[in-house]
Amino acid sequence: MYKFCPEHGNRFSEIGDFRKYWARVLKCGEPRCPGYIEIADAQWEYPLLQLQTGVLSALETATPAILEDAFNRVKRIDYKTISIIFFEHTLLGCYRRRDEYKVLYRDE
Repeated sequence: MYKFCPEHGNRFSEIGDFRKYWARVLKCGEPRCPGYIEIADAQWEYPLLQLQTGVLSALETATPAILEDAFNRVKRIDYKTISIIFFEHTLLGCYRRRDEYKVLYRDE
């Protein structure tokens, strides 16, 4: 559980309630800081990821349907790698289905 912004050193505050998606969205209060997301699942807690500019404010105003789509587009690659690019693109309104990839594992 992260408590301080790695870039500015300020104490994080959590925005929104994203427990349903196993996520925490954090901001440090510095106006130039784009915010961070921490994602977990039943087995792993993934590294803290910095959000693209504009995603934090989009999260604060997103409808439940957009949030559902965005969180469904988070890609878990392995036990310590996660991709949030399609999550961010959904919130920013620039998601394109044709650009999305699928993560495949050897036994699939």
